[in-house]
Amino acid sequence: MVPNVTSTNIELGGTNLEASNILFTNGVEDGWKWCSILDLPLTSEMKAIEIDCPNCAHCVDLYDEKTSDAAKLSDARTQI
Repeated sequence: MVPNVTSTNIELGGTNLEASNILFTNGVEDGWKWCSILDLPLTSEMKAIEIDCPNCAHCVDLYDEKTSDAAKLSDARTQI
């Protein structure tokens, strides 16, 4: 079965979400980031950040925190 992308975007708002207090995190090496929201207008109540550090891939912000974590990863976790 082929997904009906147009129908889903109409139902959920596509890239014009009507929501607030959402933080989109995207690891710089995350192949899925292209399916996320990478940039938002400054007036948005949502925020998108790219976690730019070595080995920052999919869900890196959800791993247990370590003292060796890059500063940008720690900063992202603070924002979360």
